[in-house]
Order: sequence, then C-alpha cells, then structure tokens
Amino acid sequence: MAIMGFALLGLCLGYTQDNTFTGTWEGDIQEKGHKAVMVRLTLKQSSEGITGTLSILSETSQDVEKGASFAVVQSKQFGNHLSFMVLITGELNDDAVVFELHLQGNRLEGYGHELREGSERLEVQFLKGQ
Repeated sequence: MAIMGFALLGLCLGYTQDNTFTGTWEGDIQEKGHKAVMVRLTLKQSSEGITGTLSILSETSQDVEKGASFAVVQSKQFGNHLSFMVLITGELNDDAVVFELHLQGNRLEGYGHELREGSERLEVQFLKGQ
C-alpha cells in the first residue's frame, strides 16, 4: 500500500513538474545601464524536456534586432528552478546567454548572463500569459 501511495505521489509531482513552466511568458530583460528589452518566452514540454523560443518584442541597444527569435536549448529543471541557454548567433560561443530562473506563482524571475568573461548580469522577469 505504501508503494502505491509513493507511486501516486510521484505521478502527481511529475505531472506538476513537467507542466509548471509550459506556456507563454512575457516580460523584460534588463542589463545595467541599458533600456529594458521586452521579450516573449514560449515553453513547452516534449520528450526531450522543456523546449521553446525566446522572442525579442522591442528595439534593443544591442546587436539583437526586434522580431528575432532564439531556440531554448540545454534546459534543466529542478523543482521551481529552470535553467536554459539561447544561442544568439546560432552557435555555442561567448554570445550565448544562460538563464537561471525561479518560478513563483505566475511570475518567472531570475537572471541571465552571456558566456563572455566579465559580462554583465541581466535581470529577468516574466508574467505568465492568459
């Protein structure tokens, strides 16, 4: 009986964990000394884990143009924490950005940073869309 209870608990936790981050999130990425950039993060659960896209919704002061979209790769989920990378140039290099986010209700917050040594920390906050 105890094994059955643990199995059901595991199924419930697994279902919750798999679907916690899925959906469309909108928010901004703020680098110190720069204007905030509005972005949309779309996440879905697949057989490979959490996948998705990060889309730029506003003009930026950086090399990234409004309307650009980047695939979410190398995602890892642990409870309410999600980390992933976006490859700005399409390749794994110093311009790739790693995100470390924490889920609190309908808010997804944390930071990102380029792989470039000495890069500034990017403050990130999202609200889940309806």
